[in-house]
Amino acid sequence: MEKTIRTTAIILLIINGISGLAGGYGLISDPSGKGVKMPLELLEGSPFNNFLIPGLVLFTFIGVSSLVVAYLVANRHKHAPLLLIYQGVTVWIWLTVQIIAINTLDPLQLVYGIIGLILVLCGAMTRKKHSLLHY
Repeated sequence: MEKTIRTTAIILLIINGISGLAGGYGLISDPSGKGVKMPLELLEGSPFNNFLIPGLVLFTFIGVSSLVVAYLVANRHKHAPLLLIYQGVTVWIWLTVQIIAINTLDPLQLVYGIIGLILVLCGAMTRKKHSLLHY
């Protein structure tokens, strides 16, 4: 069971990481959003004039951190369960801010929200199992 949970978490983290790197890079390399087909009008009413800062946040906190956590989970780092929970919550925070900033709800956001939920559940389930082993 723990192997299935760990494998699921790693797969989701890699998907999340690669899409975060790709999306973040697209926004960083062309802050106008044209390269990723996101009009600047989406940012009206938000604190951003272009997609540079959102791109940097996406690249770093979703892309890079998801891949780092995937590596740590794969190598059974002692804090991996807690890091899974943190990464799932980071995804939720990103999505919440994104939805508020652009005032749009897209089906893809729901998919990533579910990924965040599954990461939290995987972390909670493996954390509980590790806690039981230490008593």
